[in-house]
Amino acid sequence: MAQFLSHRLQALKSKPAKLAASALLLAVIGVAIWWVIAATAPQPALCVGVCQCWYCDEPVVNGVCPSSGDGGCIGCAGACAGDNDCRWSGSAGGCGPISCGCRDSDCEARPEPTSPPTTPVPTPTPPPG
Repeated sequence: MAQFLSHRLQALKSKPAKLAASALLLAVIGVAIWWVIAATAPQPALCVGVCQCWYCDEPVVNGVCPSSGDGGCIGCAGACAGDNDCRWSGSAGGCGPISCGCRDSDCEARPEPTSPPTTPVPTPTPPPG
């Protein structure tokens, strides 16, 4: 066994063999780093649709929207752009010209479900009352 290893180590003394061994080692290290980064990456947001935003038809004055009856901003649909990132969609989604803000928590990442949801069982007779 020792003789086998000594012959193999002699082969690594040449310059091309050292370069090949170094390239192989770098490739293995690169793949290991890529694997660790991919395994620890945050999960994508499952909310790939709408989120809550608010708008006003006129500029907000002292935190009050003059065009709404109660002074509050009017609700409309925004779009999730990523984890905790709800974007106002301008005139799309029923939004007006001036944004009052959006609720980013509607776009938080959630883990993939591991099992299908339970099927609801209908009640045979309605409850009294």
